[in-house]
Amino acid sequence: MAKADAYLDQLQQLLPPGAAWPRDSDATLTALLQSVAQGMAKVDARSLDLITEADPRSTLEMLGDWETTAGLPDACFPAGTTLTERRNALVQRLTTIGGQTPQFFIDLATGLGHASAVIEEFTPAICGLGQCGDALNGAPSVRFYWRIILALENLLLARCASTQCGDNLGTFLRASALECVLKKLAPAQTTVLFSYLETTVPFQIDNLALALIGDRSPFTLNAGKVSQWNDISGNANHAAQATATKQPAYAASGVNGLPSVDFDGVNDALSVPASASIKDIFAGGGYGAIVFISDAAGTFDYLIEKDGRWGIYINASKLTFFSIWDGNDGGWSTGETIPIGSPVLLEFEYDSDSAANDAILRINGGGTTSQWGTPTGTVLSDSGVDLSLGNVPSTFSPWDGDIAEVALYSSIPSAADKALLRSYLAAKWGVVLT
Repeated sequence: MAKADAYLDQLQQLLPPGAAWPRDSDATLTALLQSVAQGMAKVDARSLDLITEADPRSTLEMLGDWETTAGLPDACFPAGTTLTERRNALVQRLTTIGGQTPQFFIDLATGLGHASAVIEEFTPAICGLGQCGDALNGAPSVRFYWRIILALENLLLARCASTQCGDNLGTFLRASALECVLKKLAPAQTTVLFSYLETTVPFQIDNLALALIGDRSPFTLNAGKVSQWNDISGNANHAAQATATKQPAYAASGVNGLPSVDFDGVNDALSVPASASIKDIFAGGGYGAIVFISDAAGTFDYLIEKDGRWGIYINASKLTFFSIWDGNDGGWSTGETIPIGSPVLLEFEYDSDSAANDAILRINGGGTTSQWGTPTGTVLSDSGVDLSLGNVPSTFSPWDGDIAEVALYSSIPSAADKALLRSYLAAKWGVVLT
């Protein structure tokens, strides 16, 4: 051992001079000093272990002593949990100083291993303030309820011939420790609700036309660039870019630690070829949801567009949806700005069957939409027109940022389905709902 040899050398240097104190490797005195040196090396190594054990995030041998100091195990963290769970509980107990903000409880959930948690607060519908499509939410007492949304793990469904009458149709692993802690720390006047969402939510809603999902869709890569992002809706509406210099980058941990596609704001773009499943998607009512991070406030930079028919662009941190008609064009913008550098959930819905219909845009579950262009005549069909992401080839309006998920539906989902999708997307991608 290198340290034992170093200690032996040190001990030999401390010996008096003379033939009575031999330093030869085969001398009896050297053998004696070697045994002493090995003991000193072990003590040295254990002193370094003490540095590891002094940190509750890495302790192993002293974990029990740390837990005793912190009053663990307890009702929320019973004995018998895994090493990681015990360490997380210990760190949570030692570092939590209290708080009542949503971010405090999100940070608490993250510390206990639930990084995708989202908190939803409820506001009763108030005449004169609410908009068409807003949730009613019930009586004024809903102000005193809040919900934390967690990813569903270890879902086990009942199967034919393997379950019996009376068995549950499905079971899943609850976040028991987190539920216990939140119930203890929730503000006294409030009641906390718990929701668990599975990752198949987009596919549970009817008429899914396009599904580009960063953590599920297969990618074709070209030296770290995305040459194709596969649609997994079943319609094969794959987004592709054949020109290497225009291919966006693949970001393995781009949004909330999950994969996304990073557009450079110079010339990156992906194109979805025209198809029947995404043709005139707003005829009779259509709906879309996009999760993205914008790296710039934008100057008419296109996030998504059917070239010359409809699209969404960002300008001065506000989002605009437009629809092209053979008279005047329709245009609607968000009243609020989007946060630059943070995950954003954009929802948009529109029914192009009548010029009297307004588009609705939602940023992170809320916000207002104002109309700046009133359509007249007949909406132009987008038959034969490709769908573009990140740029519009005909106008060259590149957008700078990451796209994590795109879902398009050829009908407008129910309010319940939209709320379900909204909660799922926010929980997965780290969007803070308003």
